Amino acid sequence: MKATRYFSIIGVIILFFLVKNIGLGNILESFKTINYLVSFAFVILFCIIVTQTWKWYSILHIQGIEVRYWRLFRINIIGIFYGTLTPGRAGSFLKALYLKKELNKPAMELTSSVMLERLLDFLLVGALALVGAFLFVGGNANLLITLIAILLIFIFGLIVIMKKENFLFFYKLFEPLIPRRLHDNLEVYINNFYKRMLKKRQLLYPAFITVINWIVTYSGSYVIALALDIHVNFFVFMSLFSLATMISLIPITVGGVGTRELALVTLFAPFGIAKESMFTISILSLVIFLIIPSIIGWIITLVEK
Repeated sequence: MKATRYFSIIGVIILFFLVKNIGLGNILESFKTINYLVSFAFVILFCIIVTQTWKWYSILHIQGIEVRYWRLFRINIIGIFYGTLTPGRAGSFLKALYLKKELNKPAMELTSSVMLERLLDFLLVGALALVGAFLFVGGNANLLITLIAILLIFIFGLIVIMKKENFLFFYKLFEPLIPRRLHDNLEVYINNFYKRMLKKRQLLYPAFITVINWIVTYSGSYVIALALDIHVNFFVFMSLFSLATMISLIPITVGGVGTRELALVTLFAPFGIAKESMFTISILSLVIFLIIPSIIGWIITLVEK
């Protein structure tokens, strides 16, 4: 919890200097220009959670784990709450613990579905972020190489994680560094994790749903941009937002607050979008698509005990 407080402070500091640079008056004036289109963002919020849950539901179904969709819907909202509270949204993995209580199965057996879900997200957003990098950095080869390297690392990680033999190979390399008393438990966890691991071809359908989910997700922020009378090519918007999403996953702030706003303001400036307008879009997206479902998720955790 102490680490979370420190990360929160970093995010607040970044936001403070960003607001100071843009001007609070300019930001408030930007908020005054919002029109009725912003109300559609709340409809899109529901569609985002529906498609997110659909993606997770499809992975579990292929794994042979049957659970009611609407029960999974509730657990997914809880995952949004924990993900928002933690750097890099690592807390979303706690969904597996709630599912464990529902199905009475080992947590690691269920964690593979969450891991696959997150990897699909990373791969798609990473691919779009590369397009955003080309649009933004132009001839900055160093940044492009860095982003390509990150995407290749994720692809490599997916290849390693998908096959138990690959994972065990790397596990053996680092085994001398692991305390002996943990070995037996780790072997049980590894066996449970790979008990229902999918093959790559089985991820085609969940990958298709992932594409739909992120199109819907970025459509929500795009509607907010339209509500501010900002018009930019949707594919450009989605690519640059993906790049900002990847930057916000750097685990130095809670929920990416601060880093996301700074990235968006910087990325969209060359496209003629005022800093205060982009800051407003980011804050409204944060409130509607993260804070509101997180509050709902928190309320559900109280009911779930």
